Amino acid sequence: MRASPFAALSPRLMMKEPFREEALRDFADRADTFQADRWCSVAALQGAALLRAVSAERALSAGAADADAGLEALKRSASSLLGCSPTLGFAWFALYWVEVNRFGPTERALSYLEMSYSTAPREAWTALMRNEAATRVLALVSSQVRAEILEEWRDLLKAGLFDHASRVLARADVARRETLVAALTGLDPDTLKWFPSYLGRVGLELELPGIRDDPSAERDRARRFR
Repeated sequence: MRASPFAALSPRLMMKEPFREEALRDFADRADTFQADRWCSVAALQGAALLRAVSAERALSAGAADADAGLEALKRSASSLLGCSPTLGFAWFALYWVEVNRFGPTERALSYLEMSYSTAPREAWTALMRNEAATRVLALVSSQVRAEILEEWRDLLKAGLFDHASRVLARADVARRETLVAALTGLDPDTLKWFPSYLGRVGLELELPGIRDDPSAERDRARRFR
């Protein structure tokens, strides 16, 4: 069986392990060769696509001249991955991310996002990449996809991923923030008890459903570590 370094790369990229730019370029060169061979290994192709996503995101953030080339490389990687496994939600989201960064929330882009939620509605590592981007188009997607996005948002908090969830709220406009906070109605107050302290770290002070009526939440937030 042929081995690939990209299969081992996936979990490291999912965990946001930092890589030097030279290392990313080296892996990218090897990814070109790997994809040209058309060898169908989902783990390896997923690693290559994640690598392309990291590189493309860095290039866009830096305003690099070759940012569009990075997006095209990610599109090729995601398409290769879907050729091997058409039900991978990450790959469909990668196509959405490429399309929306090139042309905005087009009908095609939204169809990719819908496929991502259809194929992987409850996939934690995909949700960490997808949810913030998806909340930006809440007003444009179908009611079914909107419900999936909001349920995914609730799942982030149920999983205790407060740091990530607080950044989603901090980057949202007022209308979107109100929608996200309203979606928390019905969650166990104990689930949200620690969330306000994370919101404070990003400069937000919001009333969350159930929290203001729970005196233990305020008491626990004020309790000092001993």
